[in-house]
Amino acid sequence: MSERRIIRIENLVTPKRRAFGILLHLHELDRKGSDTSALIRDSNLPAAVMSDPDMLIDIAAERRFLQRLLETEYSDVTPLEAGLAIGASTDISMFAPISNAAKFAGSCLEGLSMFLRFPELIWSNCCVAFGETDEEEFIEFVPETRNETLDAFSAARDMASTLGFIHGFYPDAPPPLSMDFQYDRDVTNRHLPDRLSGLLRFGRGRNELRMPKGFWTHRPITASAAMFRSLEMAIMRQLPVLRRQDRTSHLVTRQLRALEPIASLETVAGQLGLTARTLSRRLADEGVRFSALQDEVMVGRAKLYIRHSDLSLSQISDILGYSEPGAFTRAFKRVTGVSPKSWECR
Repeated sequence: MSERRIIRIENLVTPKRRAFGILLHLHELDRKGSDTSALIRDSNLPAAVMSDPDMLIDIAAERRFLQRLLETEYSDVTPLEAGLAIGASTDISMFAPISNAAKFAGSCLEGLSMFLRFPELIWSNCCVAFGETDEEEFIEFVPETRNETLDAFSAARDMASTLGFIHGFYPDAPPPLSMDFQYDRDVTNRHLPDRLSGLLRFGRGRNELRMPKGFWTHRPITASAAMFRSLEMAIMRQLPVLRRQDRTSHLVTRQLRALEPIASLETVAGQLGLTARTLSRRLADEGVRFSALQDEVMVGRAKLYIRHSDLSLSQISDILGYSEPGAFTRAFKRVTGVSPKSWECR
């Protein structure tokens, strides 16, 4: 066998990542009619992950969720089969904005490399290597969970979704040779996605997506250097936000914007898995009051109603949950410096 040469390698596991990856799993369960709120509750995750894809989640908490997912929703198949089913059914465009940029890449290698640079935006639990031999090219997936169940699941999910990306955005690229897995050597009764079954090989030495020679340098039909650079820079501009540590005030504001009607202190605290007292104390440590955040979000929504609907100010006050129109007017003036009527006439 010819020498393996590694072109690029990167560990995609981060100590914390956004709840976006969990929401992708919940999307698949919603389509199956499963009770996603029960799964979140049983995994000891805050309910806020259901409405806030930007919420930072400990990698250990994410793995507890995946373990629970396998024990309940996919208990009738092996972890590898569950990973293949989820990965193969995933619409890879949901990994926007990476996928939006990658489809304009000048080569398949350049496009797939985009996923290595922004681990906050994906769901991988693997170390990923791009490489080649004299006869073929490959992507190797080395799971980093240190758990046999999650290792098999993660490798299968990541490989199947990667293949889905290739099929979706590079349909004219050389087709894969095989998908090789270290796991499930002795499993005889398999539940596998139809479109993958002809490619799969089990009990192999590595977890690899094997491609014919020339795949890395293949130029996609959608290639555009200008579009690729523009979208790449757009992602780069988002990185400071993606990589910041969540402040409590950020979490509260995002929950207030997500919930309808705009929620109380007790409701938001419950969503975040905190008591109202603890939430108030954490906000105070940041020099912020819950009522001020609540007013800011309410007034922002009120401006939309004033500008884009025929509702009266009294009706808007009721919709936003104020006890009476005077309370709405006072809150609006605290935030904007003018009354709703004055702002409407601008």
